Amino acid sequence: MPPDGTATIAQSLEDLRASGEAQIVEGKPAFFTLEAQLPKQGRTDTPLAASDKMWVVLKTYAVAGENGLHAHPNEDHTSPR
Repeated sequence: MPPDGTATIAQSLEDLRASGEAQIVEGKPAFFTLEAQLPKQGRTDTPLAASDKMWVVLKTYAVAGENGLHAHPNEDHTSPR
């Protein structure tokens, strides 16, 4: 997100893909932040990215809602900072 706090919303899948590819620097980690609106109840799973080796899903949980806490000991996870 730019320093002024505004966000650019992709208008198409091609725009989203081009924006992501423009930020790729081979061999270096990429840090990112995400914001999401919390649901009033329950939870949501929003797929963000996928490849043949990994997938990223944004999970949101209602305040004081059951989060279905569990573990995947043989899988890596990613978290925004």
